[in-house]
Amino acid sequence: MFKNMKLSAKISLGFGLLILIAVGLGGLACWSMLGVKGTATQLAQEIVPEVVLVNNIERTVLQTMFAARGYAYTESTQFLEEAMGKLGEVKENLKTTAEHGRKFNNKQLVNEVDAVTAKITEYETLFNQRINLVNQMQKEKEKSCLLADQFQASCTQFLDSQFSMMDQTLNTAGTDNNSDIKTLADVQRDRIVKIKLVDEIVSLGNTIRVGTWKAIANRDMEELKKSRSLFDQVNTKLDSLKAITKQEVNLKQIEDCRSAGNAYAKCMDNFLQNWVDKETLTQKAATVSTDATVLAKDTSVGAMKGA
Repeated sequence: MFKNMKLSAKISLGFGLLILIAVGLGGLACWSMLGVKGTATQLAQEIVPEVVLVNNIERTVLQTMFAARGYAYTESTQFLEEAMGKLGEVKENLKTTAEHGRKFNNKQLVNEVDAVTAKITEYETLFNQRINLVNQMQKEKEKSCLLADQFQASCTQFLDSQFSMMDQTLNTAGTDNNSDIKTLADVQRDRIVKIKLVDEIVSLGNTIRVGTWKAIANRDMEELKKSRSLFDQVNTKLDSLKAITKQEVNLKQIEDCRSAGNAYAKCMDNFLQNWVDKETLTQKAATVSTDATVLAKDTSVGAMKGA
């Protein structure tokens, strides 16, 4: 049949086949381009934004943990503000990423973001509790400074009164015909004992005060407990002082000193308890922050592999 065809027919058939092949190839190319377009669209609208979002989560989580750790060590408001700011960014990034996952029906991404969100929420709760404890500890420190001043002031007033009465006794000695040298000596000896006791109390107070701030500066809880125990000696000496004191004004000064000392000791007890609670929270927060960081990293790595 093909042999019997005219040359013009053969040429027409050949061109027709070429056109058909060209159309087929063009159609195949268009089909392939449509596939590439779909992949490119998915890449541009879903995968690349997902990679950016999850990397933002990992980055801000790490920045939050760094600032929070700085606050834990220094209690600096600068680190606190930075940590709170970065924590806000983390939550915003998590929200945006979750919305992105739901938009493209990416259940795996949504589940991973939910897991990170749960850890971040837990961490935020612990972090806020730690902030409250730090604030309470700061108040106890400020209160203890005032009480220490009151303690020292009461001791100073007692000493001043003893020195004043001693001067008065010495100035009048010999002018009173009825004065008894032995009696005067006993009175002065009694005052010297009182002065010595108060001097020891003041010395203990200074030791407690210096030891307290040294313990705080060195983050040495045992040193603070050691300083706290010295108040037992203070109260013992105050009892001894009270036993040989008769003047009402001096007895009041002794009780004022005792009251300030006991209040100072109470501040130390509160500070120690808050310190213990803060350390416990810090350990819990460290564990949670590690979990959150690992989850954020895994989510980021998963997105990169998926891309």
